[in-house]
Amino acid sequence: MDNKINFIGIGAHKSGTSWIFERLREIDHFELPPVKEIHYFDRKYKQNKLHFTKRFPSLKSYFDSIKICVLNFNRINWFYSWYFKSYSDSWYVSLFKSKKIQGEITPAYSILSVEEIRRLKKVANPEKILFIIRNPIERAWSHYQYLVQRGKKFDKKNLVKEIKSFMLSDEQRKRSNYIEIINKYRNFFKDEDIYILFYDSILNEPEALIENIMSVFGIKKINLKNCNFRDVNNSSKKLRIPIEISKLVNELYKKDISVLSKKIGSYCKIWNGEKIEKAKIWNIKSLKQISYL
Repeated sequence: MDNKINFIGIGAHKSGTSWIFERLREIDHFELPPVKEIHYFDRKYKQNKLHFTKRFPSLKSYFDSIKICVLNFNRINWFYSWYFKSYSDSWYVSLFKSKKIQGEITPAYSILSVEEIRRLKKVANPEKILFIIRNPIERAWSHYQYLVQRGKKFDKKNLVKEIKSFMLSDEQRKRSNYIEIINKYRNFFKDEDIYILFYDSILNEPEALIENIMSVFGIKKINLKNCNFRDVNNSSKKLRIPIEISKLVNELYKKDISVLSKKIGSYCKIWNGEKIEKAKIWNIKSLKQISYL
């Protein structure tokens, strides 16, 4: 288990993680898995070393996996491990065999328990943690829109009530509680190894964001002509937020955003309605660089 994992992206959910993943895949210095979200540390069956035969609910799914292996012949060894080997810590590490900069991005890792993060540190031992954050109000609404697009049914007669229930759910609160997420990871990673990025940077200065990420890994003056900066993965169906829900989420995250503004700064200050000089807006910094307390 000597494979070096340079980074793990831990979310946040609906905060541009897919865009980051795709752009890094376009850069020769990086080798990312063909599958974006590995989900090894957040799935409950991970301890059971689940045999591959139990992972296929039907014969069709089994043959579909073989088809994917054939269609991705240049990564056939990776897909063979992904589909047909039993889950274990050594299985997970074996997915990272490149000498390039490698890692994975699974937003669900942002809501791991302390014990699960301890295990992530022990097994993966990534050099850096990347945490992409978004205005928690926008993130929560985007998540709701995403679920609607994916076919989740809400009772239209009691729509506002159901949306309220969704917004107030424990899972939603955990996904948007950035301070708690950061504090849990600080138990196992140094401040200089935990990096904060912003969804806003993807919209406002995507090329600068990627250049800044490159510098974190010691790469400078790189040709980014292969990067499709206009490809913003935001396919969530656009729905108008009800006034009552807008008031709810604004009140729900008001205090959180104020704390983020003080502790992190940059775009968090804009979320908080503060004026900030352009020179003080940054795209990616470690907790140590921003003197996080």
